[in-house]
Amino acid sequence: MTIIWFNGPSNRQLIHSLPRQTFELGCNFIRRHRPVDVVCAYDIKTIIKIPIEDSVQYYTRPDAQYGSWNVINDPVIQSTNSGLLACYVASKKTNAPIYIVGCDWGITRQSNFEHLYDHTEPKRKYIQPHNDFVKRVFAGKQVWVVHDQQPDIDLPVVSVKQFKEQLEINI
Repeated sequence: MTIIWFNGPSNRQLIHSLPRQTFELGCNFIRRHRPVDVVCAYDIKTIIKIPIEDSVQYYTRPDAQYGSWNVINDPVIQSTNSGLLACYVASKKTNAPIYIVGCDWGITRQSNFEHLYDHTEPKRKYIQPHNDFVKRVFAGKQVWVVHDQQPDIDLPVVSVKQFKEQLEINI
């Protein structure tokens, strides 16, 4: 199983209690709260604040290349964000079922790391082309969003309770 950790406040329900899964990716400052295999970040101001660890892979876009970060040289990632970079990397690195946790699109503009960003007001986390990107990058893959509400994303949603029940069956 693959988990992609977005930074929406809804990830707090699982970020500390979910057992470590086979492959986990996260955005920006995820390592402050969760061990993951891959960190993706889009903004250079964020990237320079993230400490590098040998056991983690780091991905960004060409315009934000910094230090030992891996660069995704695919024009499809232009005008995306950190969460979408994680989706892109997951789509390339795994064929396992993928669950996105913390995708609060259309529910809140808040991020768990709002205090670490350089803007004063929370920015909208997505635009319609981002939804199209998700559909395109995950075409043919098994992907669900874990959420107790209906985020503005064109992927199937499974509640936190249903997700936990599925995990117990698969463990």
